[in-house]
Amino acid sequence: MPKKAASVATTGGSLRIWTVSGQEIAAVNPEDFEDARALKKHLEPLCKVPRFRQRLTRKGDVLKDDASLESISKLQLVLLPFIKASQKEVDTFVEVAAKGQVDEAERMLQLPQNPDKVEKSGVATPLLEACRLGHVEMVRLLLEAGANKNLGLVNGTPLAIASRQGHQEVVRILLKASAWVDEASAGYPPLFLAAAANQAPVVRQLLKARADKDLRTANGNALGAASSMGHADVVRALIDAGAVKPKGLTDTNMLFVVAFKGHLDVMRILIENRIERDRPVHKRDHLAMTTTLFANGNRLFAMWIVMPACTLGSMSEDPTSWKKPLLVGCVILSIVALYYLGGDEMKREIRGKWSAFFEWKYLCLCYIRHYIMKYK
Repeated sequence: MPKKAASVATTGGSLRIWTVSGQEIAAVNPEDFEDARALKKHLEPLCKVPRFRQRLTRKGDVLKDDASLESISKLQLVLLPFIKASQKEVDTFVEVAAKGQVDEAERMLQLPQNPDKVEKSGVATPLLEACRLGHVEMVRLLLEAGANKNLGLVNGTPLAIASRQGHQEVVRILLKASAWVDEASAGYPPLFLAAAANQAPVVRQLLKARADKDLRTANGNALGAASSMGHADVVRALIDAGAVKPKGLTDTNMLFVVAFKGHLDVMRILIENRIERDRPVHKRDHLAMTTTLFANGNRLFAMWIVMPACTLGSMSEDPTSWKKPLLVGCVILSIVALYYLGGDEMKREIRGKWSAFFEWKYLCLCYIRHYIMKYK
């Protein structure tokens, strides 16, 4: 590294650096640099090549990275292409990165070996493995070598992988290196993966880096994923950042989903922030359920489900009122009642289609009670 904090002059110095073609690329003061490696770092923006592919020669001899620059007035800069590494060498490099062996990785980069080559299974590069396993110094080294910070394979980009694993320092380094915060090469952006994996600190990092809080994937958005999985801290972080529209795999009302799954903490957060409270549970309006009840001769119980909702709907002059979470809670309880009061045929029908409801009937009661007590 340069000895001085001040910027180093590129012209006017006593040490001149020439290219193989005879062009002078820089003139610097030798005393500004600790060694040849520091000079290579200084030359990177000028020659557009990382230090690993640079060779500084003096009278035909290659200077080692730790060589002093004192008493040297002229150097030649040689830029090397990557070696043609075999698949075995590429696989070894990926293994070295996965183990965090920085010194060995430095040696391979000095060959110079391409840090973006993919191992034989096609799922990893050295940087992807270092990010997956949280090897901070390895990540720094590979980025210094010019590894593609946005190269994504089947498991996503380096930032996506680090975010899912919760490696906060790796995420910080990648964001500082301007990694694409919303890149979804494997279908899921970093924020969605961090939210689904309950990595609240990383979610906050990504939101601070202006990740799109509402970006939707095939399985919904970050708020929808965190809500449906019961990750209360993540839900809170997303809502604090302004996310108010949870989207899941289907269009089902997320407040209903979290109540159904028994995520009471998340349910409380959604209700407090009035999220999904008044949206229809599902665009299908549970017509199939009502039809099934009628078809099985249980008209009384079918009307028990429909009539209270229709009455409340007319009272509020809102034709969609019967589809909202509170009233769907009543529907769930009606299904429970049908099971216990119906005949054997009805019990078999309900066990086949609605058995999941019974696992959570108590939580549904808690949900309805909480809803009524807070917003009666």
